[in-house]
Amino acid sequence: MNLFYRRPLALFCCLFAVASLGGCFLDSKDKLWIGLLLICLSFVLTVLCLAVKKSRAKALTASLCFLFSALALLSAFSRIDTKREALSPTSEQELELEMTVLSSMSSSSSFSTYQVRFTHNGASLDGILSCEYPSEFQAGNVISGAVRPARIEDSELSTDYYRARGIFFHLTSEENTLSVVGSAPLGFTGQMMRLNTHLCDAFHTVTDEDTAEMLSAIFLGNRTALRDDLLRDFRRAGLSHVLAISGMHLSILVSILDTCLRLLIPKKRRRCVLVLLAAFFYTALTGFSLSTVRAFIMVAFVYIAFLSGSQNDTVTSLFFSLFFILLSSPSAVWDIGLWMSFLAVLGILVSSYFTKKLAKRLHESRIRKRTEKVLTSFLSAIIVSLFANIFVCLPMCLCFDELSLLSVPSTLIISPLMTVLLFLAPLLLLSSLVAILAFLSPLFSVICQLICTLVEVIISLTTKPSGITVSLNYPFVPFLIIPAALLLFLLLILPLRKKLWIPLVPIIATFLFIGLLTVHNDRHGETLTVDYLSFNESEMLVLTTASDAIICDISTGANQCLYDAISLTRERCHVEVSALVLTHYHTRHITTFARNADKYVIRNLYLPFPENSGEYYILYSLIDVAKKKDVHVVLFDRNKELSLTKEISLTLTSPVYLKRSTHPTFALTVSAFGGHVSYLAESAHEADLPLTELSDSDYTILGTHGPKTKVPISCERLCGSKYLFVFDETVLSFLAPEAVANTHVVYGSDKITLRLKK
Repeated sequence: MNLFYRRPLALFCCLFAVASLGGCFLDSKDKLWIGLLLICLSFVLTVLCLAVKKSRAKALTASLCFLFSALALLSAFSRIDTKREALSPTSEQELELEMTVLSSMSSSSSFSTYQVRFTHNGASLDGILSCEYPSEFQAGNVISGAVRPARIEDSELSTDYYRARGIFFHLTSEENTLSVVGSAPLGFTGQMMRLNTHLCDAFHTVTDEDTAEMLSAIFLGNRTALRDDLLRDFRRAGLSHVLAISGMHLSILVSILDTCLRLLIPKKRRRCVLVLLAAFFYTALTGFSLSTVRAFIMVAFVYIAFLSGSQNDTVTSLFFSLFFILLSSPSAVWDIGLWMSFLAVLGILVSSYFTKKLAKRLHESRIRKRTEKVLTSFLSAIIVSLFANIFVCLPMCLCFDELSLLSVPSTLIISPLMTVLLFLAPLLLLSSLVAILAFLSPLFSVICQLICTLVEVIISLTTKPSGITVSLNYPFVPFLIIPAALLLFLLLILPLRKKLWIPLVPIIATFLFIGLLTVHNDRHGETLTVDYLSFNESEMLVLTTASDAIICDISTGANQCLYDAISLTRERCHVEVSALVLTHYHTRHITTFARNADKYVIRNLYLPFPENSGEYYILYSLIDVAKKKDVHVVLFDRNKELSLTKEISLTLTSPVYLKRSTHPTFALTVSAFGGHVSYLAESAHEADLPLTELSDSDYTILGTHGPKTKVPISCERLCGSKYLFVFDETVLSFLAPEAVANTHVVYGSDKITLRLKK
């Protein structure tokens, strides 16, 4: 397509971006030496360019290419690596620091988190301050005290998210020793964030809570109060970009504002100035998100070109906006939103060739003009959406673990509704703030409520069916997507006579993905993978096949256990949990199930019939939560075979409570494809449990749940399987020789993976 033909500035900016991205994988010393080497090469080519007249333009172009690449590496070295090396934290040292609170990130009755700025060794650094106690610091407070520093990558925080914002350190205050010693001005950005909060509060005064949260997210980029299940559904539908403030939002608002100003200001030059100021104000109001900054720079190119009487080149403005952002903030190279926004716009620009060709073909055909316009608009929208989704596939595959098959039609349906909301949101705010327009506020509020409800219904319909969202964790995905992306990039920069080669790449990649997925499912279709996870007294059994993911909860109800089990199912290429089976009841199961059902899709919840009044309370509470989360509940009898799928069945014994512990002891057996895996609590041999099935098991897991054993384990049928897995040193010492005479004993692992094949 020869994308950089007669666009040298776009080429230089592209090389700057590529070098910035490559610098993420280099050490600081490597960046320095490679950058200096490229500068030397640039200098040599410049000298040759002055000395030799032949091919002077090509030599100068190559020289500038080397120079821009060197600039990217040296900028990352001087503004990222030197800052990170200004503080060399160790886990044992504490520092006395004076910090300025930039914003409050989260707060609870026992924990608080803030974004702070501090100075150390002459360098101004940003970090995340975690107070392991309740605190009430405000933005602008200057606080001082002892903190324990660590690098972001060494903490449990989301590394790329914070690195993209120039935050490389995590500070922890373990004791309440921090105190306010002064105050600092918030600055322009801080004031705009405060205004953003006030406007979000204004939404809540004129409409219901759900609508206010949706409008705050769509119009102001404030998603802190948005429901977790709604965020999950947006992600599964492939519509997360609709909530993130990006170029789409800015371009729609600019178009609406320009159209309204035409009625008041006939001269276009004056309108351009006002629209540019309004676009900058909106960019600041939404926190200068990088995708919005990229869109603002491109809009500024358009209006500045008009004001100066020159012609704007969209490709150049797109690459220059990326160059400007990475030059002003080198850490933005880790921002996945920036790359998705940039690649989506690049895909839209590439699609313009095909939409123009389609419009020309339809114009030449014998179709009525009205039909021609409708077809052109409809098919062009599909092509544009397809190309935008194709171009963002690379960052999605590298950074996310799922992809919606209905993202294109969902975008076509939701985008017009979001456009209406973007038009109504400022009118609703205006009517709530201006007394003269207060009578219009109920009307705008009702319309916004109806549209927001419709959006939620559409998203629910597109995410509810099973199989609509596919996993991207298959091992063949990177080897398919990365070569396809490189080939597509080559086709964009090469002079092609037939540009139809460009859409052939994603078409071939799609068919290869379907073929490889079919082969993978056929190969693993008759295999059950059993993963055992141990968290001391809490345990999980994760059962996965090519089509189903089942979790057997043997825990105390701790959230981390279920979270890790669900994460493992996603590693096993499943985007939803087919069934969550509770083996017994703990009160913590209620909140744990509610929290995880908001973030992940759990189709079925299997609950055993309760044994006492306390378990009945937990049962009814779980059923109430399941109804709200749209999870199907199945009650089952213990000691009877439970069919989870066509291939997988489970048998769970009734729990027995020994006097020395409140935790039950029990046993369960998983059967699939003619094989058996049994689990039993370590004191199961002390209770009167039906253990006859264990003698037929291929594997037996002697777990840690329930009371500690005090009786030697000599029951042969308890250890009658081929392999016995023991996870407690005390239990290992209780194994009698005759119990393991024909058994392989495996000891000392918090996770094992077993497979049953047909």
